Amino acid sequence: MRYIKDFLIKRKQSDVVKLITLFVLAGMVMLGMTMQKGIALYKLTKQLTEYVFMSGTSGGVTENQIYYIQNLEYVEAVSRQYETELVLGYMGTELILPCRMLSREYIENIYGQSTLGMQTFYVNQAAYKEMQNAGWCSYVADENEEHVLAGILPEYNMDGLDNGVARLELEPQIFGDEGMSSAVGATDKATLSEHPEMIRVAVTENDLTGENLRNLEKSGVVLVNETEANRVIWEQQAEYLRLKYEAVITILCFVAAWSLKKYSGS
Repeated sequence: MRYIKDFLIKRKQSDVVKLITLFVLAGMVMLGMTMQKGIALYKLTKQLTEYVFMSGTSGGVTENQIYYIQNLEYVEAVSRQYETELVLGYMGTELILPCRMLSREYIENIYGQSTLGMQTFYVNQAAYKEMQNAGWCSYVADENEEHVLAGILPEYNMDGLDNGVARLELEPQIFGDEGMSSAVGATDKATLSEHPEMIRVAVTENDLTGENLRNLEKSGVVLVNETEANRVIWEQQAEYLRLKYEAVITILCFVAAWSLKKYSGS
């Protein structure tokens, strides 16, 4: 208590003590901000990211390439992927959506969606608005509502085949920042093997240098969504630079306070 009392008296009487106090307080604030930035950067490097690759040759992505990628420690799941056109028919009208087909295992593991039972297509907010405009659904779904579009069981046609009746779910998180109307569906591995051109890879670790991405490409595949990959790397590097600058400022604040105390005799 006596030390605190003496400090308060000196702070009132000495400009040097005031400066020391100011630097210490500034250093503590910057330390808190630096720790916050460090936690944010750690979470950023550990967030799930999806990349799309295509074969570097005319033969498509091989099973050996998929095996190599699956065994990288930071790879969570791999699925063959193909793009098609999904035609939905309901209440006498049709809605045509670009549709991405993935394996059942990938959709269950990465998106947490069950693929058992009726064929299900997952649609984004833009597609849902199109359904509203077509009179298929009268309410606006939000995050607090049931994502299953109850009562909407359209007939669907894909790849030129009459495939029956489908169930629809609104799942915006599957699509990220995709602004155009889109759908995702699950299919079996036999069907996917007929479309060997592309694969989708989910990774759980993103390094600041892009080395993990280069390791994926060592299998002989070529990155398709390069813009997404660059965005992730740039975002991490920007956070890292901010963290470095704030750490430097924190150190300077404490060094300044220590120097003033040491050389002023306070």
